[in-house]
Amino acid sequence: MLEVCRGAVDVGGPPKASPDRVGTAECTSFGLSGSVTLEGQPISGQTKDTAVSSAYQYIVLHMRIEGAPTILVLARPGELLGYGFWSTGMSIFRNSLHSKADATGQVDMVLWGLLTLAGSSVHEGADLARRYGIAGSGNCLISDPDGQSLSVEFNGGGVSIVPARNGIATHANHPEGEETAPFEHNPDETERENSRYRMHGLWELLNAERGRLTPQKALMMLADHSRYPLGICRHVIGGKADTYTTAAVVAEPTRGRLHVVWGNPCCNWPVTHTL
Repeated sequence: MLEVCRGAVDVGGPPKASPDRVGTAECTSFGLSGSVTLEGQPISGQTKDTAVSSAYQYIVLHMRIEGAPTILVLARPGELLGYGFWSTGMSIFRNSLHSKADATGQVDMVLWGLLTLAGSSVHEGADLARRYGIAGSGNCLISDPDGQSLSVEFNGGGVSIVPARNGIATHANHPEGEETAPFEHNPDETERENSRYRMHGLWELLNAERGRLTPQKALMMLADHSRYPLGICRHVIGGKADTYTTAAVVAEPTRGRLHVVWGNPCCNWPVTHTL
């Protein structure tokens, strides 16, 4: 990890002030086993529901590391973890977790996430989280080259592992694990309900296409308008610009492809980046 950071400084220069992050994040992530996709390869991804201003901060980071894995992620300037995958075939997509207390783990999410991406299975990542704990609160949906996916939730209750159901994993912004669910806290009833729709509604949409799922179909699911203007593809209505879908990502880690949409996936073309 030290060499990765040194390399970033060598190429990009010394760290600068981080961009301002305004508002909350209401993202929806997924991971698919090859057993449910058309071509038998795992697919993963997510929407990014953030403040309008953050849409102009995204970059695609493609980082080749000598003698080590290659990184291909959507990120903000200065971020290494991002949203995407490494050439190990491991992918990570992240959600904020509405919680009333943070965890006091031995590592932060960035270090844990980078170590997980450098590994070879979701079980290694889950074991690291259980052994050391992850500071703060959040959720990371991780997938491996064998097509296994699971969510690692962390907050004041500790770490919970939420497994995939029948080859499909989805997550939004509320905790569901045994240890973490009691620490849920969101005073906005509409957002609590919307998070549950995005998590379980996306699972239903994906499950209805079992055996036919492709990156294109997955992107169509991320453009779902069943609860417009909320729901999975979120829009700015009436000039209220605190949170909307500012990006969408669909990854094919075993094929080295990252499909990125800037803005709402319902009305913008994806751009494909490759390892």
